[in-house]
Amino acid sequence: MFRQPLPVTLALTLAFAPLVACKDKDKAEGEETPAATFEPGAKTESTLASLGGATISAPDNLKINEADGEATLEAEGFPTTTITYAEGDNNGTGTSAKTSMGKVTVEVMTPTATWTCEADKVGDHKDLVIEICESITAAKDPKVSDMTCKTVTGFDTEPVTAAWTALADRFKACFEPLDETGVSFGFNFKLEGTSQNFTKYSSPQVKDEAASTCLKAIYDELRDSEAFKKDGLEAGQIECDGSYSQF
Repeated sequence: MFRQPLPVTLALTLAFAPLVACKDKDKAEGEETPAATFEPGAKTESTLASLGGATISAPDNLKINEADGEATLEAEGFPTTTITYAEGDNNGTGTSAKTSMGKVTVEVMTPTATWTCEADKVGDHKDLVIEICESITAAKDPKVSDMTCKTVTGFDTEPVTAAWTALADRFKACFEPLDETGVSFGFNFKLEGTSQNFTKYSSPQVKDEAASTCLKAIYDELRDSEAFKKDGLEAGQIECDGSYSQF
């Protein structure tokens, strides 16, 4: 059977159509998807129960996932931020932050624990990441520790130490209303014949009137303690120290 040939114009159109379709498909596959952007929502405070009960302030559109001793903050377009928690003895309380090669590391330290907050490739979110990490606040757990007497000469060590350590809860009650994260305190009692010298200290110095009155009452009673009296003793010295922490 004889077939009429297609018109030249129609044949060219059919031949060209598949080429265009393939070209459009290749272009779609080669295109890069625009990077997701992150706009922080309202700040909200959250408690990290598995990280020592610390609290953190972060945008409410960041998802917080907790595991034992670790938490992550995540959202599309935001650098994943990881917080780890470790208990241990530290010499002080404070927060430090550093940035290097697009990485942020913030450490929040108390005398008994450290929180390390890190994020990589932070880009334009650097300031927000630092702000979030630095908002980590340890749960308060006021306590008095290190109630020791490092010098006792002339007097009986056991009753002196017992009289001093028995005052821990009273010192805690004096310091707890203060904003100080930590206070070292103690006294020195020196006896030379009929001369007695009793000095006390706190570091930093307590300037709160109510706390100062509270502490004075403790030291006044301590100075009159029977542990500080010994018949026939002409010379002796007692030096005791303690420490207070909000955490």
